[in-house]
Amino acid sequence: MKTKLNQILLLLLCAILSTIFYSCHDDDKHQFGVDDLPEAVQGFVMQYFPENTIDNAKISTEYQGYVGKQYDLTLSGGISIHYGTRGDYRITAPSGMPETANKLLNSKTLIKLLDRNPQVKVTLIRTLNEHGLEKMVKTTDQKSYRITTGSDDRSLLAELLTRDEFPSQAIAFLERYNLQDEIYEHSLMRASENGHTYYRFYNYASYNIIFDEGGKWIQAKSSAVSNSILHDVIKNEMPEKVVEALNADPKGKAFPLNISCYESGICGFIYSTYSALISANGEILNSDKEAEALMKLYYPSETWTLRELTPEISSPFECYYLYTYRNNNKIVRLYIDTTTRQWAAIRSINNANLPNVEIPTAFIENELPAKIVAYLKENGHSKVYYIKRHQKGYNIRVENADLLTFDTEGNLVA
Repeated sequence: MKTKLNQILLLLLCAILSTIFYSCHDDDKHQFGVDDLPEAVQGFVMQYFPENTIDNAKISTEYQGYVGKQYDLTLSGGISIHYGTRGDYRITAPSGMPETANKLLNSKTLIKLLDRNPQVKVTLIRTLNEHGLEKMVKTTDQKSYRITTGSDDRSLLAELLTRDEFPSQAIAFLERYNLQDEIYEHSLMRASENGHTYYRFYNYASYNIIFDEGGKWIQAKSSAVSNSILHDVIKNEMPEKVVEALNADPKGKAFPLNISCYESGICGFIYSTYSALISANGEILNSDKEAEALMKLYYPSETWTLRELTPEISSPFECYYLYTYRNNNKIVRLYIDTTTRQWAAIRSINNANLPNVEIPTAFIENELPAKIVAYLKENGHSKVYYIKRHQKGYNIRVENADLLTFDTEGNLVA
């Protein structure tokens, strides 16, 4: 009797386990579909591909190491999208992106790209970092580009190159510092900025190195503070008097983060705890008089305190003295050209997330060409927050508008 009872209980247990197993198995068989896509993914498609329907959708297994789920979508028109919940994506459109999808690219960058050949269409847009500030783009003429979207006029378009297309002198530099194995698919590129053409080596982990048109090293940035090659570059590539002056300066130095050598002979240094501009003959430079004169002229009724003086060497072709002045929550950043000792840029911002403070009208009327002043007045641009002067003209940021670009005579370019 006891044996039969045990047998009955065993059969009941098997039946329960079988039911659970098949129930779970049926759940696993649930076909993931369009309706299962998160709202963010569906909203992305509706915004940039309003004329295309989603023919198929599934959870991707391509990037298992990423945080969050990834989705693979097939749209009408032969378009495929790989989309991550962190906002990263890869879009392929062999016949060209619809006009609405081109809005994923910075507008001025896209104009530069398509102006080169109006017949060209974009066939691939891929984010290269989590925030989408770096994108890779391919076009129907079989070219690849890297787009960097920054603030103001720092949105750049670079053509991706193969190792054979990169200057041999630049390749020799990379080999000299054992970086040849760090050359990846998106590492080598060519770009133009304010009339200059340059080459760039960039790897995600550590280095961003700029070469001039002939392949000569002019700038290097590093985030690899513990084993940076920048110490060796300073010692081996920079003028002897510059290195002597740098080493003789008693101010404490730790890890070099950004170093540059400009055509003028000036070398710039940004360390984690030190910064300097040094001329070719070993003189440590500054430009206090010019900055103070401008502040007194255009901000006469306010008391401004010099908060910080640092070299500005983010551009591979232009170096400045950057003066940061503060008056309560107001901040003015004034850039003085190291060669001409004249203003190169002015940026008026506000602290504590308050509205920007516009650049004084007197500065605009006295320092800019008459055509620019007239254009700003005629188009109601009374609030100007950023002005940059360079050899090709002027870049100006106004309220509720894209960056305006003018030539040296004041004619609107873009």
